[in-house]
Amino acid sequence: MQEINKYRMQKLKNGTYVTFEGAEYLARPVDRRRTRLIWQGTGQPPEGFRELAGRPGVYARVVQNSSLSARRRVRTVVKIKGYSFFVKEEKNGFVLIETDDEKTASDLKMDNIGAGLYIKWIKLDEADGFIEVER
Repeated sequence: MQEINKYRMQKLKNGTYVTFEGAEYLARPVDRRRTRLIWQGTGQPPEGFRELAGRPGVYARVVQNSSLSARRRVRTVVKIKGYSFFVKEEKNGFVLIETDDEKTASDLKMDNIGAGLYIKWIKLDEADGFIEVER
């Protein structure tokens, strides 16, 4: 587990990450032998990455799995008012949390979206902290 400083953090991590040529990228499997690397950042994208159609600022490159030096599954946990949640999504300074626990949902005034699920968008500065968890 790695604690994240919420005021100086980069993008929250949720997904599979791989190391390719010394840099870490979000990864999506293409097939049994290939992986799609995803890069979102400032400046020029790494060599060989092409911008995805309809997704400005998001670049991808497909590589052979044999060229990857590491693979790890990462989830970000947010702590708020004594409760811990996996971050479902991050957008514009907010994170989306979800629970199926009625008491927790009531305590945090979460919205019922049906099927016993409750969600709430939390401002980053309202969180008590963030932790990256490898699974």
